[in-house]
Amino acid sequence: MKHPEADRFIEDLIHDADFQTTFSILKTSFEFLGNNQLEDLFQIKKSANRFQSLIDRARLRHGKLVDRLPEVFEEQLRQKDIVQRRGAIEGDKHRFFLALLLNVPNRSGVLELIKNRFPDADPVGLAVSWIKELAAIRIFGSHEPNVLGLEGFDASHLVVFEGLLNGLEDEQIVLLTNQQTSLPKSTIVEALALIRALPLFKSIFKK
Repeated sequence: MKHPEADRFIEDLIHDADFQTTFSILKTSFEFLGNNQLEDLFQIKKSANRFQSLIDRARLRHGKLVDRLPEVFEEQLRQKDIVQRRGAIEGDKHRFFLALLLNVPNRSGVLELIKNRFPDADPVGLAVSWIKELAAIRIFGSHEPNVLGLEGFDASHLVVFEGLLNGLEDEQIVLLTNQQTSLPKSTIVEALALIRALPLFKSIFKK
């Protein structure tokens, strides 16, 4: 409910709650406050600040253990996002790839499992081709441009993806992409940050 004193009511609940109840309260609050795309678009931090206030209140009762909860909620949100995207895809190879992104926590593990299933193919090349194909698939009824959730997808993004999948440093990716596309460094750096932030790739491309 959008009650003017909603935050105070929630803080009062947290003040006397055990840890399990606190977890449930903060999880619900995070889902409401921690994923505000409109505020992200305009770089407003009101909802994030409100959620942080609830975390601060919970810390008074349960200590530093509460500081781990935002990571848990972020991961749950990431998994939910990938499950929804995977549910809209029918291709076996694409579903296999998204299952890896859902369950495997690092880039090398994803590439190793692709290699195990397709031993005669280059795993990076396969992953890049699947990314290109996924970029052409749109989820029915979604406002997003494609399954990746990446707007303006073009050849430069593929170069960046390939560099990330090969484990290159950012400077190497910027140089390689600039050589192949002539895009300015600032644009390539923005593409790197955007790709790393996508729920699909947040886990395997984290620094």
